[in-house]
Amino acid sequence: MAVRGIGIRTQVAYTSVVDNHIVTGNTGADLLAPRCQVANNRMEGPQRSPRANVAMIRAGQNASELDVTGNRIRGVPGYGILITANLREVRIEDNEITGCLLNAISTISSDTGLAVASICRNRILRCQAGSNTIRAWFNGGIVLSGCQNIRIADNTLFRVDSEITKTSPTDFLSAIYLEDADNAEITGNQVDESFLSRPAGAFMAGIGCFRNTGKMQVRGNAVRQQNGYALGIGASEEVLVTSNVLEGNGTFDSLVPIYVADVIQFNDNRVVQIRGTQQGFEALVTLRGIRVVANGNIIEAFGHALSADCREIVINGNHCIGREPAIFVMMSVNRGIISSNVVITGVVAPGPVFQAFNV
Repeated sequence: MAVRGIGIRTQVAYTSVVDNHIVTGNTGADLLAPRCQVANNRMEGPQRSPRANVAMIRAGQNASELDVTGNRIRGVPGYGILITANLREVRIEDNEITGCLLNAISTISSDTGLAVASICRNRILRCQAGSNTIRAWFNGGIVLSGCQNIRIADNTLFRVDSEITKTSPTDFLSAIYLEDADNAEITGNQVDESFLSRPAGAFMAGIGCFRNTGKMQVRGNAVRQQNGYALGIGASEEVLVTSNVLEGNGTFDSLVPIYVADVIQFNDNRVVQIRGTQQGFEALVTLRGIRVVANGNIIEAFGHALSADCREIVINGNHCIGREPAIFVMMSVNRGIISSNVVITGVVAPGPVFQAFNV
């Protein structure tokens, strides 16, 4: 069907929207009932200029227990898939979303959340996350808030960009962004070449997380050729970051800043700045919390490789290349150990920290 307005709107439970071809500059499927399924549809729109109230698939009040799988969405003047109400048991998987002018998969505001959600194996290609005149509450590829027990896994995001020129540390751009989540897992995602058109000085991230509670896992992700931070985590409680490949192009001195309220485990990651100078004091990886454990990482920097600001610390078995000192621990630490690291340019840590077998 080719329509000027909304393609399909339902308030009937168990509605199935399957195997359709919908062309519209408005919303393709508007869901306002529980246990609906939207699967294997092809949905297209004239791209034109961004429209804040348009989404090719929109799920609103009462649309819990929702399945959105296997759809092909292209050329949307707004969002690809938009959640406009608090929902539970949502599955958004195996969709391909190309050329959106706002977020590809998103909640409509920071006050809208998901409980028990799976956002997996989606392909998001060449989306433009907003402009200076029309923008979402936060701008990126996958943007979610207020979630409980959420899994964002095995998604591919390629060349997510934006026309937004005004950014700040609290209003930035991120290919994957999660805020106010309780118990979250971000695993196995691939983020390539995000925000390459943005000028130096803009605030951007491949994966960004803010104000999350419970246990958060960031595991097995690959962020490559990132303009800005590869991974940024702020104001969260406890985080495990393990087995990620994080590469930057030298836009910022710091590539991985992690600021949490309690525990950071940063293990078996490869963090590389592929070009740049790192003129400032910031380390490529900055860990700030109460207890910090960093083991088995490979960090290649043009400036300082790893810095930690905490009360208790264990840094063991890392390979750090960077300007002297490669590893720097702030004076706030009360006790800890730094051992068996290959650092080349040395370690600086206060007296309460025991050092041994670093070469």
